[in-house]
Amino acid sequence: MNDDTDPEAEEFFADTVGETSERDVWAGANLLIENYGHDAPLFAAMRADDWLARGDIAQYRLSKRILTAVDELLMMAPPAGTRPC
Repeated sequence: MNDDTDPEAEEFFADTVGETSERDVWAGANLLIENYGHDAPLFAAMRADDWLARGDIAQYRLSKRILTAVDELLMMAPPAGTRPC
């Protein structure tokens, strides 16, 4: 694992295995975007890789769900420097 990870994000990933609702997945994605901005997909992908390397498939799958949500949220966001109509 990275030493420069956000403790709040770490706690979210650690506490949400198992029956994780879609709401929780999207909340986790929002948290990552708030903390890491456009680097959030990279962080989520690294987390997924970490869990896979450890053999924790449940955490890996959760991380991949969050990564998908992060990607979707960032695609919906307006480009930097633009103003809403």
